Amino acid sequence: MRLVAGAIATLVLAGASSAASPIPVRIVSQQAIAVPHGVLWLGPSYSGLPARAVRVRFNVGTAVRIDYELLAIWNYDRFVPPQVRASQTTAVQTFPLDSGGTARFFLGTGGTAVVEVEKDGRTAALVSRYSPKVDLVKAAQKVTTRR
Repeated sequence: MRLVAGAIATLVLAGASSAASPIPVRIVSQQAIAVPHGVLWLGPSYSGLPARAVRVRFNVGTAVRIDYELLAIWNYDRFVPPQVRASQTTAVQTFPLDSGGTARFFLGTGGTAVVEVEKDGRTAALVSRYSPKVDLVKAAQKVTTRR
């Protein structure tokens, strides 16, 4: 589960001592790119909004963000972007995807709603501050791998 991986990554970054503070995660660069093959996405457009891909480099890892204006899909591997992390007081609801794979809904930091999707050996998270849970869950059912 990536939520746990995110928490473990924070612990690893913090070091063995509980007195040590974690390394602050910050964005180093953002570069507009063509949507890469193999990422999870909602297609060239979703609800009439075009997909725009950005490679986001952090000081501790890299992720690809696909923006559909009010909704973003973060594709990542071992490094979990801070925008995807769960708030400390959230419950996690797990559900199967009709097209195969598993999804988990939770509340993120900063008032976001998040649905993390594991499908076709990949992990991505749909993140929105504006879409209600029902809309994010419906969108998660439409996530496909970019061929």
